[in-house]
Amino acid sequence: MSRLPRGLGWLLLLVAAGVGVVTGVASIGVHDKSWGWFLLAVGAPYAAAVAAPPGWVRAGFGLGWSGAVLVALLGRPEGDYVVTATARGYALLLAALVLAVFAIVTLPVGRRAADESGSSPQVS
Repeated sequence: MSRLPRGLGWLLLLVAAGVGVVTGVASIGVHDKSWGWFLLAVGAPYAAAVAAPPGWVRAGFGLGWSGAVLVALLGRPEGDYVVTATARGYALLLAALVLAVFAIVTLPVGRRAADESGSSPQVS
């Protein structure tokens, strides 16, 4: 895969994060309706994250979705919470943490430049 121009990677990250935030808000809205809605609210973002190519897009989407869910856990000014303390609420929290870790762990590692002889450097 060829390298993206410097600004395009950040643009992809921001667009994917925006899509992730919108999807996260939708997931928060339907997660507590029933177990079927919960599976859809968690399964769809996971499917999108797995289908996205590793790198900027996957990291942006995963962190955007997880960020929206984690911000919703902070509570509202009235003192109540958007995500309730039920099995589905705790499962949504766990799903957000797992998706954030998945997005970070699957980031591609940069390649090291080989030395002049064409071989990788030796560590002694």
